[in-house]
Amino acid sequence: MIRAKIKLPKYGWTIYAYIAVHEYYTYEILDKMRSIGADRRVLARAHRNLTAGELNNGITFSNAEIGATVWVTEITSSAAEFFNSIVHEIRHLQQHIADAYGIEPDGEEVCYMCGEIALRLFPYCRGLLCEHCREHK
Repeated sequence: MIRAKIKLPKYGWTIYAYIAVHEYYTYEILDKMRSIGADRRVLARAHRNLTAGELNNGITFSNAEIGATVWVTEITSSAAEFFNSIVHEIRHLQQHIADAYGIEPDGEEVCYMCGEIALRLFPYCRGLLCEHCREHK
């Protein structure tokens, strides 16, 4: 698993990213979600997701009041599925931030925000975006 703490200064937002997660890390992730305000219902759903043992899943939980997100991509079956998971979870994250700041969902600002998130995640994700690299990890 790869951990990253990513800041988006423009929005005063912190992303706690967990990448290529195996169910072994379930309680660490649930503790982080709890620390940013996840309630029992959200934690129970996340627990089910993280312990299901299925590939190609993810979680994005945000607390807009404190500007924080726990962002998870679980282990994926291929580099293409990993890219799909990244895009999927970034989409949830950008919507959470856009909602918090009243940003139009179809405007340029939200597109630039997605790009900034992707750029900040790239150093942590790049080794899993190539099948050759994945095989040699």
